[in-house]
Amino acid sequence: MTIDYGQSLKFAFEDEDWLKKLGKAALWTFISMLLLIFPLYFFGLGYGLETARNVLNGKEKPLPELDDVGATFKDGAKFFVVTLVYGSPIIILYCVIFGIAIAAGASDGLDEEAMGAAMGGGMLAVQCLLYVFAFALALLLPAIMTLYLRTNDIRASLNVSEVIAITRDNLGTCFMMLLMYIAASFIFQIVFLLSFITICGWIFVYFAGIPWVAAVQGHLVGQFVGQLDSPENKLDPVAFE
Repeated sequence: MTIDYGQSLKFAFEDEDWLKKLGKAALWTFISMLLLIFPLYFFGLGYGLETARNVLNGKEKPLPELDDVGATFKDGAKFFVVTLVYGSPIIILYCVIFGIAIAAGASDGLDEEAMGAAMGGGMLAVQCLLYVFAFALALLLPAIMTLYLRTNDIRASLNVSEVIAITRDNLGTCFMMLLMYIAASFIFQIVFLLSFITICGWIFVYFAGIPWVAAVQGHLVGQFVGQLDSPENKLDPVAFE
């Protein structure tokens, strides 16, 4: 599989309307942030998915127009449910640890120092598991998005065996895509720090940078899905009618 990683970083700026498009995305990022954290996640995920579909549909300029922002939020909210299900093991683990901590705090006659040390060790172990789980989930994300993009269906995206199979067969590509996502996030942070020269530049870079990173990931995933060989990996156009 051949992915044009460099193109994913520069495609947005090859669009002559990139300033207008990213400006509109920046506005909705700001509005999403005012509506608290979940709408921000919804918009970011939806923006990335819309970019991926534009790539799959062969659009010459795949940076989203955001003509239907409601659909973008809805799409992102649906995929957020998918990521929430995949992330549920670590959420449950956290709840168990906190439950034990609360129960221990309410009990009498326990050695506080020993209990504190045990809880500290437990939280450290959970934190390590979180990092391992987050890395594994990041590697699986292209395959998860692939299943979602095929049918736009939450249940179809929860086929764990197929997700693992796609990732296993394209492990090197999935790892490189993860590195490119990290690189895009790093570039965003560097440009954000440099943009402190002017307050307007700082504001624009911050709110436009978030959807740009999502668009980079969407462009990579769009290429990924488009190059999967088997016919069933193609988008079902009926799902989006």
